[in-house]
Amino acid sequence: MNQVSILIVGADYPNKDKSNRRTEILWSAPGERVDLVPEPKNPFDPQAVAVYSARGVQIGYVGSFQAQLIGSYLDTSKNRLISA
Repeated sequence: MNQVSILIVGADYPNKDKSNRRTEILWSAPGERVDLVPEPKNPFDPQAVAVYSARGVQIGYVGSFQAQLIGSYLDTSKNRLISA
């Protein structure tokens, strides 16, 4: 299995549904699958890539310096990285 390490930012912000990102991170196991979802309509950064836990709870965003590169390798139909 291929793995990649990414910096996740924004864990201190609340989700719209009031779920707690930090709590969800604590419930996540190292190496657990996450979903990467591009947000081209994000008002702060059109290259934003949201990160969701295996349980579908947003835990933050890919750091801006990695978001552009990660976004270019995403298969948007499956929100998964494409092998380079």
